[in-house]
Amino acid sequence: MVQINESKMIARLRSGDITALEYVYMEYADRLYSFSLSICKSKETAEDIIANVFLMVYNYLSSGKQIRNLKSFLYTSVRNATYDEIKFSSRKEPLPEDDIYKSNTLDICEKVLITLLLDRLPSDEREIILLYCYEGFLHKEIANILDIPEGTARWKYRNAIAKLKTWMGGVDND
Repeated sequence: MVQINESKMIARLRSGDITALEYVYMEYADRLYSFSLSICKSKETAEDIIANVFLMVYNYLSSGKQIRNLKSFLYTSVRNATYDEIKFSSRKEPLPEDDIYKSNTLDICEKVLITLLLDRLPSDEREIILLYCYEGFLHKEIANILDIPEGTARWKYRNAIAKLKTWMGGVDND
């Protein structure tokens, strides 16, 4: 898909253009779904959260409110909505689904291993790894999304990578 111009999309959304919402949805929905699923472990919950977040973003912007970075706003909204859902949910969620970490180059055993290793990390470190490695956010952007200092984001990333390397038997794939 062609990379969207965020400032133009924000302007179109602010004017109430539903087609702009479709473009934004097509660009971000799958990755946001995977991000939410990695936290809540429920396909249905993640789907509901994504639908609600896109509706909220459309209503927010079409009411005339402004945001600077659409991608960060979406990830922050999904993260907050997912944790809100977990907080208010009394049911136990199943183990992660195999499709959390999409890749055409990994076989199923590698995907399962990555999922299991990432699930051993504390949730804050796992989020940082997912945002940095899978979504391509910079440490500064991650710090903004998670509302932590940039140095903390960098430290937690390095700490998580060290743990993963240890758990993998010291394998260095750099």
